[in-house]
Amino acid sequence: EDLIAAWENGKASPIAEGSSTALWREPAFQVTFKITNTGPVSGMETPRYIHFLSSASEPPSVLKGFTNVEISPSSTEQASITLSRYDLSIWDVVAQGWCEPDGQISFSIGASSRDFRPQGNIPT
Repeated sequence: EDLIAAWENGKASPIAEGSSTALWREPAFQVTFKITNTGPVSGMETPRYIHFLSSASEPPSVLKGFTNVEISPSSTEQASITLSRYDLSIWDVVAQGWCEPDGQISFSIGASSRDFRPQGNIPT
């Protein structure tokens, strides 16, 4: 079974000596959203991707990605944050490898962890 199939089936995929970690950095999911500047001056927004794992022993929220968006007055810009398998994985202590967590991965986009706007679930 290859590493991608193992990960998608919930099996731990350890990083073996001499193996490549490139698989873990490949894009796996992209969140795309719009940001509107309702003010009269140009501004910069740094939307952050926060994810929540339903599995036990994980923090309630984790910063996994962000981007910077310059927005002109009274305009809307589209932004995207791309996530890798590493971003969507947890470390399995028993199996000593990275794996896809059990349960639903939810996400929120916001200016901070106290300012969530779009929210959703990552399809599994």
